[in-house]
Amino acid sequence: MLRDSRGSTLIEVVVAVAILAIITIPITSALTGGLRSQASAAFNFEVQETAQEGFSRILDGETRGGDKVGGLRNAIQACTEGDNTSCSGGIAFLLPPLETNQVVSYRQEGSRLIRTVCYLDQTGCALNVPKEGGTPVMENVTRFQVNRDQANPRVIKLIIEVKKEAPVTGPAGVILETSVMLVNSY
Repeated sequence: MLRDSRGSTLIEVVVAVAILAIITIPITSALTGGLRSQASAAFNFEVQETAQEGFSRILDGETRGGDKVGGLRNAIQACTEGDNTSCSGGIAFLLPPLETNQVVSYRQEGSRLIRTVCYLDQTGCALNVPKEGGTPVMENVTRFQVNRDQANPRVIKLIIEVKKEAPVTGPAGVILETSVMLVNSY
């Protein structure tokens, strides 16, 4: 068969496009899936990091604007949900040195974790969990649970669950749980 040297036939073009599609579609799918997995992993890491930062604030305290807010690890006295009704919905703890009498409390309000700080020498300050006021310290909290260990009342168990909706990959969540022994308690 004689060929015209001016170009390709329609069948040759269709075959070439089909071969190109067979090669590029799997590659595109793999790249898209890889990018989606990477975005999901980055988002899950962000959610875990947020939860761990909030957990660290409760356990170890923090310094903001030159003011130190103590953490549960240094508490000399604590009040949890099961202890009495003034601490329902969270935890409150008293920090040393006794001269400052700093009371720190945490409670869940909607999807936020709220911290309140006061000093026992202030009017209205007590070892309780206030129902209003305070500073939001964490968002997207779906569960904040505090219980005292029945076998050892100096041990307090904390659970924080954080969930967040990712725009592309769907929801991500993390549950952090720990027990803290009040070594300075009396």
